[in-house]
Order: sequence, then C-alpha cells, then structure tokens
Amino acid sequence: MDTTQTIGDWQFESITTLQQFEALAVEWEALLEAAHTDNIFLSHLWLREWWRVYGEGRQVWVVAARRSGRLAGAAPLMIERARRLAFVGAGSVVPNHLDFIAEPQSRAELTPLLCDYVWRHNARWDVLDFDTLPEGSPTLAALAQRPGAVAAAKAQCPYAVLPASFEAFVQSRGGKTRKQLRLSRNYLSQDFPSARFGLVRTADEFDPTFEALVNLHQERWAERGQPGAFAGAQFTNFHRATALAALARDRLRLYFLQIENAYAAVYLCYRTGRRVQYYIAGYDDRWGKYSVGIQTLAYAIEQSIAEGATEFDFLQGDEAYKTHWTTHSRANWQLQLPGPHLRGQLAWARRQIPARAGGWAKRRLPPQWTAALKRFVRRR
Repeated sequence: MDTTQTIGDWQFESITTLQQFEALAVEWEALLEAAHTDNIFLSHLWLREWWRVYGEGRQVWVVAARRSGRLAGAAPLMIERARRLAFVGAGSVVPNHLDFIAEPQSRAELTPLLCDYVWRHNARWDVLDFDTLPEGSPTLAALAQRPGAVAAAKAQCPYAVLPASFEAFVQSRGGKTRKQLRLSRNYLSQDFPSARFGLVRTADEFDPTFEALVNLHQERWAERGQPGAFAGAQFTNFHRATALAALARDRLRLYFLQIENAYAAVYLCYRTGRRVQYYIAGYDDRWGKYSVGIQTLAYAIEQSIAEGATEFDFLQGDEAYKTHWTTHSRANWQLQLPGPHLRGQLAWARRQIPARAGGWAKRRLPPQWTAALKRFVRRR
C-alpha cells in the first residue's frame, strides 16, 4: 500500500514506525504550538514516551499532512489488537481531549481530508474507536456522519478560566471557598511558620518530589482498600519518564507543600501553551486540619495565573473538590464506527454481543449462568 498520497495541494503520508514518528519531533511541536492545541496528551514527548512503554502489540499509524513541504496537520493514530483504530495513548493512562491536529488557517479544509484519508484506508482497521474527543471537534463532526457511527458524550471535564490575578479568581469562587482557604492558610502559618509551597525546577528536586507523589497517592488509596493509580510499575515508570522529559522542556508543573521538611501534598500538572492541566495528586490526610490538598491546589492555580496561563484544566471527572475552583465544563465524546466492509461489520457485531447477551441473560438466566455466559463471550 502506498504510504504517500497527493490530494490537491496536500500531501498525506502514513507514518508506521516509531523511528519515523521520532523524526517528526521538532515539526510536531511546532505544529502543536501553531494549532493552539495546548494539550500535553497530544505533545510529541507524551506520545513518544507512551509508545515506548505501552506500544508493544500495537501498530503506529500517524497520518502527516503537508502543504508546500510544511507539516500542517496530523492524525496520531494506532491500530490495536483486533484491528481497533484508536488515538495513540488512549487507554489506561486516561488522556483527555484527543483529536487530529491542524493549523487554525487550515483546520476547516484539512480535517475533513484527514477523515477521508482514514476512511479510505479502512483495509487497515475494522472498528474505529476514538475516545475523549473534545466537544466541538471538527473530527467528531466529520466522522459522525459516516454510516453506522455512534457518538455520545462520555464525561464532563471541568475547567477554570483564569483572570489576571489570583485575588480576583478567589473572589469569584464565593464566600465559602474564600473563607476555607483563608482559615486553612492562617492555621498553617501560625502552627508551622516554616511550611513552604514550591514548584520543582531542577532534576535534583524532581526525584524526591515524584517519589512523594507516588507514596502519598498510594497511601490514601490503600486506606480505602483500593490499589491506587501507581500500583503498577509500568504506569509509574511511564509517568516518571514523561514528567522528566516535560521538565527538560519547561512543560512540567510539579507543585508541592512541605511541612516540617516532609511532603504533605504534591500535584502533578503540565503546562502547554496558555493551559495548565492537572493530572494527579497525592496528599497526607494526617494534615487534614490544614486542608493541605486544597491549599496546594490553590497554590497551583495562583502560580498558573502568575505565569500568564488563562485556563486551569481539571480533565475529566466531577469530583466534589473540583467544583470549588471551576468556572466552566466541557464534554469528552466517544465516537465508534464500523469499517465499511464485511470484516468491519462482523467486528462491530461481535462488539455488541457482550452488552446484548448480558441484558438478555440478566432477565432470563440464573446469576451463575449469566457469569458463565459473560466469560464465554469475552474468550471469543
């Protein structure tokens, strides 16, 4: 199959090896900046590190679009087992707002062309499953028109639009939030004058702070009888490598609070363009009187405003603590689409069996028979 194709004055190329993708690093980051995407999950450093850790058993398929030799758009895709087409990075690390990338001046023209290219090359895949597309995405709009497409809002993603000052932001959050933050800060400064907030800026600071993040996060979840996000070495190693790479490029925002030289809270965030994205945190419940989690989050927002960010993105999830700080919310969408061939239709039908069989069995069969049927379907 040809790896390049010309449509009008556009040249499309299929990138099918990690080495080819790595060679795009400089152009990719320039495109991401020009596109004003402001999303760490579409950055070259995130996608590259993800592929190195999680890529086994998957086939990279990045579609690069050029005009006059310049990279002006890209579709960061992969083909998973069972010929499922997805965005690179989708899955267990829970990325957000995945999409095609295009320069603003070319987006309206180029996005449908990228969608058409992916559609025409359906011999590569059986089922398209694009998770966490942002609402309003032209990719979502273009592909949702294809035969058999199923699109649905999957999760809400709260975020805060940041004003020019932290004082103005806190003022806008209401009396309850302002009072809680003021009291907790007063208690902390009175009882522990040496307590300090900070932001990791060097590799030497990184190791102990990242280790504290992992330990604090895991300890909190262990108390609830749950494994925690860092229970697996693969997940931990990926985030360590990605955060270090981001630190070297001034993308990492690893905020912390220390009390008596011990870490009380750590927040892992990333800065891309004018957006800061909060990914994961850990904090010590023993300091609950001082609301160390809320205080460190407030510090992260305060520092984001100070450095000129205009949005603090909490990513998907409607946890109660986020409502204290967010001003808006948008949806992540999931788009699923069968390939326009017999193999795609069969794969699509096979994907529907578990839900349909489970519903029928729940109504008609004893529980033990239902469980056995589900196990059988999964093995298929």
